Amino acid sequence: MWPDRGELVLRVRNLWGILFTDVALLGLVLVLVVWAGTLVVGDERRERLVAAASLAFVVWFAGPLVSLVLVVWAALFVVAVEIGAASTMGRLAAGALLVALVWAPVHWIGALGEPVHARELVAFGTNMIVLRSIAWAVARWRKEVAPASVDRLVVAFFFFPTFMNGPIESADALVRPLAAPSRDDVRAGVARLASGVARIVAGALIFPLDGAAALGSGPVMPAWQLWLWAVRLYVWFFLSFSAWTEVSIGIARLCGRRDVIENFDRPWLAQDPGEFWRRWHVSLGVWLRDHVYIPLGGNRRHRMLNVVAVFAVSAAWHVWGTLKLLGFGYYPPHAWIGFVTWGALHAVAVSATRRLPPARSSGGVLARRVATFLFASWAWIPFFTPSNVSWRGMARMLARMLIPTL
Repeated sequence: MWPDRGELVLRVRNLWGILFTDVALLGLVLVLVVWAGTLVVGDERRERLVAAASLAFVVWFAGPLVSLVLVVWAALFVVAVEIGAASTMGRLAAGALLVALVWAPVHWIGALGEPVHARELVAFGTNMIVLRSIAWAVARWRKEVAPASVDRLVVAFFFFPTFMNGPIESADALVRPLAAPSRDDVRAGVARLASGVARIVAGALIFPLDGAAALGSGPVMPAWQLWLWAVRLYVWFFLSFSAWTEVSIGIARLCGRRDVIENFDRPWLAQDPGEFWRRWHVSLGVWLRDHVYIPLGGNRRHRMLNVVAVFAVSAAWHVWGTLKLLGFGYYPPHAWIGFVTWGALHAVAVSATRRLPPARSSGGVLARRVATFLFASWAWIPFFTPSNVSWRGMARMLARMLIPTL
């Protein structure tokens, strides 16, 4: 139902206080500072300015103490990776540092209440750091990338346009030199920023402030209402998530980085769940392919088990991100079943539809696209179901959406 005027005003006002707005505004300010700085110190030092801006971004949101901890961790990790290029001990040390980074934000979540958005920065930022660090470490040990300067390593770990919510950049892109932004970069960057703002506003207009909390009463909702929520969740999540991507890519272009990977490729055109995941959160899919699926054997052996492993890692990554925001008190293990169910549904669907023959008519293509869209919408229900809903209640919702008489 379309919101009344008062609710509409509340939703628009709420946009001013959300993390997205603060990140976008600070990102623009830092871009202007970098541009102004290059006029003073010269364009050859622009990477150093971007590195400084990236550290300032982290300090602004997380405060000096947490920022210092993250920088020290990154320095130790770089040393361990470089030692690991010739020694097993270095690789073990790098692994221990990764374990520490996974454990520490959850253990000390209570210390992250100030400044504003500190908890969100640590939760989202460490999500990115872990994936970036693994990609870079593996590439260094395989000698696919050369040692980088301190400035470039700071940018690799803390590049402010993509630090908070991605896209997840590849190892070679992380240490690639930044180009001087051209007029085309400025035009493209501004256009992407405008697109991101438009998407986040559209998402606020179609989705209530309480978000998916209404699904708490899902077990007693009729099937048609659950389907309405499922489709709205799909549309809202696409608009909100792709808004982050648009702003991240836009600000990156304004900094001179033109090759940040796209995160979305019209997922509504997917004809099966496998294609959906080649179009949705593309950068995470590429990371999982390169660092989980292929090392386990890819298509060569145990393909179904490899697919299950990919979605298990993805579900665990989302659980970890939520734990860093809520802690075990508000997000105990029994609440993790939503992400686990979501991953299991997609793992089964991707495996089951792998050998489907191609559609032979435009009608068949359309039918498959509709079916894939509806499946993805259906699978978002466990992803967003609040923790106060039991697994039985969630399973009942999913079943009743397929068989309304249950």
